[in-house]
Amino acid sequence: MLDTLHLKYHIQLDPKKLGDDWLKFSTEWNNSKSERKLNESYKIKRIIGTATVILKYRPSDYADNPLLTIEISSVPKLIHLSNSYLIPNYKTALNLLNKIIKTFPGIPETFDIYEGIISRIDICCHYDLGSHINDYIYGIGQLWYSNRVRAVYTNNDVNGSPNGVRFYIKSYKAEVKFYNKGLESSAREMEGILRQESSFSSTNTIERAFGKQNITIGEVTNLLLQEVLFKDLQELGLDRGLLGDIDSAYQQLLKHFDIRTARRLKDTLEVNTNSTTNNVKDSCKKLGIEKSTLYARRKQILEAGVVPAIMPIGMILKPLIEMQTSDVFPNFRDLSAVIPETENLSASFTKVKV
Repeated sequence: MLDTLHLKYHIQLDPKKLGDDWLKFSTEWNNSKSERKLNESYKIKRIIGTATVILKYRPSDYADNPLLTIEISSVPKLIHLSNSYLIPNYKTALNLLNKIIKTFPGIPETFDIYEGIISRIDICCHYDLGSHINDYIYGIGQLWYSNRVRAVYTNNDVNGSPNGVRFYIKSYKAEVKFYNKGLESSAREMEGILRQESSFSSTNTIERAFGKQNITIGEVTNLLLQEVLFKDLQELGLDRGLLGDIDSAYQQLLKHFDIRTARRLKDTLEVNTNSTTNNVKDSCKKLGIEKSTLYARRKQILEAGVVPAIMPIGMILKPLIEMQTSDVFPNFRDLSAVIPETENLSASFTKVKV
């Protein structure tokens, strides 16, 4: 489940013991008192397995504290696995890294990688969607994520075509993206696989995601990672089914609201369906409403169990969580992505608890 991981440690190292393997850098900067200060730093870069691991050490950071940082490009690659594969027991890779880092010049024998405070973490999981993968990407491309920008995601360097959707905070400190892993990977078993990547790279976004300040990697459990991934699914409504057409959505709204309210919400859904971005200003202009009203309508739509993504007529896709491929979300797995026409529609809106 873990991919990219950055950790930090406020520990003191002896620069004299770092040796020639560490590259030394010196920069000058002005402190809060407008005094010139020389800031020295040291860096060592290694390939472990097939992962790039970078250690940086500053005897005195901007707060005059010693700081060691470790950047791991991909946790699975530490043990020679492609990041296309999920390793629920990520401690196997980190235990290996811990032993190797202790052999670096200047690193004390007491060093413990699990004491590192997380400064960036990328969590991922896979959904086996088969031939319906593009249908899900189409649907996800219509969804809303509060206070985030929705955009096309492209990571297929072969043809440069878009193969996913991303929702991000403009500062790029938090984002979740869904994309066709098969277009990126040469592995045949990745065909039809949708990858979810939830990434956090600031103190505030990590704290909000994990519910704790300065959380260390040693405090992270698989259950906690599950909860973080599931929060993104819930925010987007992907713990529920995607309706087949606007009329199906309207009928669902009528179960919760009077005709007048249901029609207003239907209009809001139609504007969203025809929009290629999550532009609040444009949506408000088309509907002739204020931003606060739009957010209130979106909340009503979600509370009615309607996911704001209208699929091709007659196609009702199951909640994405049911298509998970590993044991990240146990007990939720079905081979068919499409809800049969004979199945009770209300069943597709059952909330899943993890």
